[in-house]
Amino acid sequence: GRHPKASRVELIFSLYAGAVYNNGLAEIKEIAETFEQLFQGDLGNYYNVFNEIRLRKKNRTSLLDQLLKRSFRKWMLSMSAHK
Repeated sequence: GRHPKASRVELIFSLYAGAVYNNGLAEIKEIAETFEQLFQGDLGNYYNVFNEIRLRKKNRTSLLDQLLKRSFRKWMLSMSAHK
């Protein structure tokens, strides 16, 4: 099933690790607060959620993998077809 909070936290920590938010200057708290405002939902203790993600036995990057496999690649292929 889908877990929107875990997906958001996965994305937050990915943006932080990739230093892509605010030219790499943003702290996790700043990114998390932005996501809470954007998605109008409290993330609670996102460090605990991240720890649960980190301890996953199967796939620690399920959202990123899903985006890459399904959404982004499909979109890129559709964009290539419209050249």
